Amino acid sequence: SSPGRPLSFNAGGGKRGETAFAWKEGLLQLPSVSTQTGASDLAASGSYPAGLMRGASQIVWSPDDNLIATRCDELPTVCWVWDVDTLRPLSVLVHRKPVRDLCWDPSGDGVKIPCRLAICTGSSEIFLWQRRGAAGAALP
Repeated sequence: SSPGRPLSFNAGGGKRGETAFAWKEGLLQLPSVSTQTGASDLAASGSYPAGLMRGASQIVWSPDDNLIATRCDELPTVCWVWDVDTLRPLSVLVHRKPVRDLCWDPSGDGVKIPCRLAICTGSSEIFLWQRRGAAGAALP
């Protein structure tokens, strides 16, 4: 699958121009992304469409307790990986289908063994993330 490209965004009060690793399934180049519009605008206006769920439906801590992976209902095809120390996203992983499950490799200690995250979307691939990048692998 494709390598990630840096994505510039303002992460929850961070400085403009900060970057996080971004990866989009099946594309070689990311489209323009703005964190200034979208789900946060819906929340601010208080006018969510009927039936739209909101909030984090999945939150999983890494085995070394330094990272959190989340899936928010407003953007069900996106997995966010957060740095616990800075409270800023390290990676934004965009998929074609909604994220069904997130699971950290329990052997990852963040020192000798990198923390690895498996992401399932219901497609015929499993997606793997670690600090140096992300990739998809076909399931047998």
